[in-house]
Amino acid sequence: MECSIILPAHNEVYFLERCVKSIERHMGKTWRSCEVIITEDGSIDGTDRIARRLTEKYRNVKHLHSTVRLGKGKALMNAMNIAQGEIIAFADVDMPIPSSFLPKMIEMAKKTDCIIIGSRLIKGSKVSRPVKRILFSILYNILVRILFQDGIHDHQCGMKAIPRHILFDVLPNIQAEGYFWDTAFLVKTKSKKYKVFEVPVEYRDRAIVYSSMKSVYITSFIMMRELFKLWWRIKPFNFEKYAK
Repeated sequence: MECSIILPAHNEVYFLERCVKSIERHMGKTWRSCEVIITEDGSIDGTDRIARRLTEKYRNVKHLHSTVRLGKGKALMNAMNIAQGEIIAFADVDMPIPSSFLPKMIEMAKKTDCIIIGSRLIKGSKVSRPVKRILFSILYNILVRILFQDGIHDHQCGMKAIPRHILFDVLPNIQAEGYFWDTAFLVKTKSKKYKVFEVPVEYRDRAIVYSSMKSVYITSFIMMRELFKLWWRIKPFNFEKYAK
């Protein structure tokens, strides 16, 4: 199978069906040689019913359901463990990045045999989101680059395409199960000397209601806590030991 596209979904009743339809449209002829895995994570708004309906409509759509909230990272890893594609990609269901970027990134991953990630923080990207989120993103990514010297500008962008053999070499022993999973994965990727290419993307927050300042502060605290836990575990810049 050419590729697996993983869609982590928690309470995405408004976006899930249109996301799958958009991916089908933009993947073109490649659609038939791909699978879409909806890893639905403890939703309470009917997302699970829509996911089941999509599996009936599309032969290549699969649905993983959890009755409890696992966290983005754990939901992703569950889907990765059943994915059959040579390239494994994932994207956010609310499509802050247009799904038209997916086939381009998948094709780049195939041709280069490298990890391809979307970036909101390099030249050529176009971003529309609240200022408080932009500032946190910039400061967070600067801190990650200082701590780990990995050279990556945007660790948390939700669209990535990864060759299968790289993913399953890096995946073991990643402990992060929430939103921090993306950063932990990329830090370990760089410790193993794999190449990561960033692609400028168009990004627009599409949440129905933007998060409150309290929510942003809580998320920021959790991310920073996980970041320093990872830094402490690695022992500053000892990537060779972490890569094993």
